[in-house]
Amino acid sequence: MNVFRSKMSASFYLGELAGVPWITLPLAEIDGAPLGVSLVSACGTDAWLLELSKALVQNR
Repeated sequence: MNVFRSKMSASFYLGELAGVPWITLPLAEIDGAPLGVSLVSACGTDAWLLELSKALVQNR
């Protein structure tokens, strides 16, 4: 599990390096394991991405 987490964490830095809005949301569980989705958007669309994220979490 630590190897998996390490590899996943490395992918999260891509958004930071690119300077784009990026959010990862926990949306469900399958057999007790979390299932999430990462959303990436264009520069300057932070507010829109937050609104979309809020709607996804509220309607899951």
